Amino acid sequence: MPNKVTSVLARLDEWREQHSPEHRLARVEGLYRALNGTAEAIMRAQTLDALFHSVCEASVRASRFIAATVFLYRPGQRSLQGVASAGCSLSLS
Repeated sequence: MPNKVTSVLARLDEWREQHSPEHRLARVEGLYRALNGTAEAIMRAQTLDALFHSVCEASVRASRFIAATVFLYRPGQRSLQGVASAGCSLSLS
């Protein structure tokens, strides 16, 4: 029984830490950094492919995202097409 209580208390501590104001602030700051990187990519990209790859890279680099992917909708197709990705050794080939 003491192990169960200890486990529950440990999980409660983890939950509190993840929902602390500092943790929330860090998450929001990461999202704003990713957004800033996206804005830079929009201004600098010469092609759509370069834009998509830059946005994925900025999202992974500036936040705690482990991966980012851009999917495009093509009229007449039943699924989205992955055109760029970054993080976690992703490949869209």
